[in-house]
Amino acid sequence: FAIQQAAWATNSGGDRVGLGGAKLAPDGATFESLTTATSTSGFVMDEMMQFPGPPGAPMMLLNPILTDWFDYDAVNHTASAKDLLFEVRLADGSYGKLKILGYDTKNDPWSYRIEYAPIDAP
Repeated sequence: FAIQQAAWATNSGGDRVGLGGAKLAPDGATFESLTTATSTSGFVMDEMMQFPGPPGAPMMLLNPILTDWFDYDAVNHTASAKDLLFEVRLADGSYGKLKILGYDTKNDPWSYRIEYAPIDAP
């Protein structure tokens, strides 16, 4: 993964050569229950999109599924993690599961709390 502040990428799309991608896990799946990727299809590759932030932020090659991990509170300028479980395909074609629990921008800028584990290929 490549992470820049709130934006995530998977080493795929554009001129990147990796096989990375991401998709939401099926409804009802939990971190514990997801032990095998559901299929080899449906993984979204990185694409050019606006960096999450203020209007006029630059366009970057990012993963639209992973970059949607948070809800933004414009009043307090805070982001909170959505309760999402992702299936990920890594650049080498292996699979994993990812849950973004949150991050800290005060003590250790953009230090993420995540759960990640490899899962079997479908």
